[in-house]
Amino acid sequence: MHHLSDKELMHLEDHLKMEELMVKKLDHCSQLSTDQEIKSLCGKLIQNHRDNFQKVIKHLNDKQLQ
Repeated sequence: MHHLSDKELMHLEDHLKMEELMVKKLDHCSQLSTDQEIKSLCGKLIQNHRDNFQKVIKHLNDKQLQ
């Protein structure tokens, strides 16, 4: 089993924080927009970033269980 180094864990933590920040920023943009196409695009991008966040969390959890 491969254990992640402190540096690798730090990078993953930074990545997770960036994904969360993108969700917040896109949600804010969506709320400010009056254009339905932009709102829709923001919604799709929000879901992509949430999916990315969940994939990283799942991968980390799977690694811990091994």
